[in-house]
Amino acid sequence: MNIRLTLIALVLFSGSIFGQPLHIADSFQNAQKNGNSIWTLENEYPKACAADLFSSVFKNEHDVNSLYIAYNKMMEDLKKYLKANSFSFDAPTKCINRVYFSANGSIDYFYFNFLASDPATKPSIEKQDEFKRLLSSFIADYRMNISAPSKFAHYSPITFAKN
Repeated sequence: MNIRLTLIALVLFSGSIFGQPLHIADSFQNAQKNGNSIWTLENEYPKACAADLFSSVFKNEHDVNSLYIAYNKMMEDLKKYLKANSFSFDAPTKCINRVYFSANGSIDYFYFNFLASDPATKPSIEKQDEFKRLLSSFIADYRMNISAPSKFAHYSPITFAKN
């Protein structure tokens, strides 16, 4: 009887983990420290757009334009979400993003790196942690209004304005 319950629990537990979306948000640095190599993901998630359309997931001008519209909307929605949760940066803040999407437009991984020519303008660790917490919450339910034949990656810079 105990073996039967253990097996049932194992099946239920594994079903709640395996096959579920990942929704991981983190800095490039933490991802590397935690063993989540961005370079490994590069092999799993082809580029959404590349100079060589043959190697791109989105292969024609219409699809590329649709991707840019959906991606820009996602970034605007993120900014609105941060503001709605009373989050703002103390100064204009530059950030580089690598976002890895499922084919249905949901976000598997969202990695970021804050850029600052002057270390004094880089967000504090506390501010970065709060950004990560809110970003994690945002990507848990977010899905771009676009689908693709496979999972894909897209990269972009963004500047968050001081609010």
